[in-house]
Amino acid sequence: PKIDVAEIIYNNIGLPGHVRLDSFFDDAIQMLSIVVLKDSPFCGKSLLDLHKEHNGSFLVAALVRDGKLFIPDGNFVCEEGDNVYLTSDQEGVAETFKKMGIITTSSKKVLIVGGGFTGDYLAVELIDAGKDVTIIEENIQNCKKLMEKYPKANASYGNAESVEIL
Repeated sequence: PKIDVAEIIYNNIGLPGHVRLDSFFDDAIQMLSIVVLKDSPFCGKSLLDLHKEHNGSFLVAALVRDGKLFIPDGNFVCEEGDNVYLTSDQEGVAETFKKMGIITTSSKKVLIVGGGFTGDYLAVELIDAGKDVTIIEENIQNCKKLMEKYPKANASYGNAESVEIL
């Protein structure tokens, strides 16, 4: 489970806060969770209309409105604040992002809070991807180990809740 958490974090770096991406079956299936914003292409449109506009590049699997789960049909109209769960393949996700105006960024610098198992695994992935990684670790011994293990990263000793550290 800790590796899964690290992979979810890695996959979501650079996505806006109202979007979450999960992958299944070795990334063959992607699930997007999108909170419908007021100016979103989803707002006020039926799922059938959205499906036509996006050339069927995704399938709406579920929708949560006011804490209630719906398995919607094509006539369901999205409203601001809805959490829409879409499934697609990788190409469909990229196409959906483009058509919806969801801008992804490629972060060059990444801060990891905690160098435990999840933070350590995430550090490997990010360093291998060429990111400038800083790890804040509150255990001095673990911080020293991280400094030795990741000479390309900046491992700092301290509590990330402290404003002075950040």
